[in-house]
Amino acid sequence: MPIVFRIMLLLLPLVAAHADELHKLIGYKCDADLNVLVLSYAAGYNEVGEEMIKNKSLFQWDPWSLLVTDERDTHMFVIETKTAKGQCKLKDGLYEIAIGPVPGNHNLESRCGSYMSVWAEVRRGEKIILPPYQFDPPCFDDGPITSEIVIKSGSDKPETKKLSPTEFYQ
Repeated sequence: MPIVFRIMLLLLPLVAAHADELHKLIGYKCDADLNVLVLSYAAGYNEVGEEMIKNKSLFQWDPWSLLVTDERDTHMFVIETKTAKGQCKLKDGLYEIAIGPVPGNHNLESRCGSYMSVWAEVRRGEKIILPPYQFDPPCFDDGPITSEIVIKSGSDKPETKKLSPTEFYQ
């Protein structure tokens, strides 16, 4: 066996495996001047994602932070999901916002356990403006991802902006 090959075999365990780390944020912005409520969903890998999380507003959440987990028999399980809530006052009334996580699997170490989506719901009084809406398709489905939902005061029809996974995760 050539010496170069032997050296490479010796050094191979020292090379650390590095996987990209994906970060996501879900949130909303209430713009009373423009009279709109905007729900936004974004993703970033590694340093870009870390910076996004570091600079998030009080109205944005990392979906993983909305989980309560527990380790059982050396496996990590989701035992509860939390709901973030907010309000937005526009000309036609007070909008109630609810946002939550959608884990791909409650056993975080099983198939789709590292997959995370989010949902949001918006009400104005008793009227549901946006019924519970999931932003990502299910795990292993490469359908479009909703990156933004705009709700204009006086309208009962939210406008959605959808991106392909390639566009969303770039």
